[in-house]
This record gives sequence, C-alpha cells and structure tokens, in this order.
Amino acid sequence: VYKSLDWGRKFLACFSAMYNLLHFVNFVFSMRVATAMDPFALLATQAVWQAGMPAKVSIDYDVPVYGPAEEAERLKEAESARLEFDRRQQILKMTMLPTETL
Repeated sequence: VYKSLDWGRKFLACFSAMYNLLHFVNFVFSMRVATAMDPFALLATQAVWQAGMPAKVSIDYDVPVYGPAEEAERLKEAESARLEFDRRQQILKMTMLPTETL
C-alpha cells in the first residue's frame, strides 16, 4: 500500500514540474512577439506629430424635388392613362370583329 502512495507522489511531482515547464515555455514564446514589435518602438517616442494640410472633402448628393404627394398624383395620372388605353383597345376590338354575312 505504501509503494502505491509513493508512486502517486512521484507522479504529482513530475506533473507539477511539467506544468511549470509549460508555463515557462509559454512565457518565452510570448516574449518573441514582444521582440518582433521592437521596430515600432521608435514611432512611439515622438510626443507630438506635425499636422499636415487639411484635406478638402466635398459631398455631392441629389435632393429629391418631388415628395409623396406628387408621386401619388403621377400614379393617378398613369392609372387613368392606362384605363383610357384599355377602353380604346376594347372599342377597337369591337369595331374589328368580323360581321356575319347573310
């Protein structure tokens, strides 16, 4: 029974050492990222940057001249024109029907 407890303690000690090694390796590899950003450190040393000339911004957009009331009026005009066209077409069809001969 005592040998199994001894083996468990050795396993936990080994696992703890591997865990600490893993943290150390993680720390070392994260430092590589920090050294890769080292060239940008020179840009961060300037306290004040000189402003350039302001860029001219122009925005061109169309403003609608007519509103919803004018649109409704034009739709009514278009509907009445369509009805007039259908009425005339119906009259034309009636006049073009062949007449019966005796």
